[in-house]
Amino acid sequence: MTQIGVIGSGILEDESIYKIAYEVGREIALNNFILICGGKGGVMEAVCKGVKDANGISVGILPSIDKNEANDFVTIKIPTNLGEDRNYIVVQSSEIVICIAGQVGTKIEADYTLKLKKPLITIPRTGGISLEITKKRPKSVYPVNNPKEAIQKVLKLI
Repeated sequence: MTQIGVIGSGILEDESIYKIAYEVGREIALNNFILICGGKGGVMEAVCKGVKDANGISVGILPSIDKNEANDFVTIKIPTNLGEDRNYIVVQSSEIVICIAGQVGTKIEADYTLKLKKPLITIPRTGGISLEITKKRPKSVYPVNNPKEAIQKVLKLI
């Protein structure tokens, strides 16, 4: 099964971004992909909820050794005790990465994605790092407008 990483803001104040992340998760599950993410809050929680509601599988790569720090929707919890270094595992474990909003941690994950020459799908209307990276437009960045387009792009790239 194809493993799709989703990176993005750990804290969300905008309900519309939560809904976008949720729909990305649903689309991942409906297409029989496995979600790889950081397993905590914000975008990670929303995407995991979407996966769970569509009966899919999500893997949360957690920064500490405490499985309880995972959001309630993660299927498989992997405690690492690596702190933010776990971001590399999220990207390395993914065949394609989707970026939704994001701040500093997301930028690190996006940079890892580009360094590893993996496709990075962005949803620039969510702002943050997703928009910033899209403006710079490196070769392996693929901007899309919505969750369905994100999964259509995944299907073309795999």
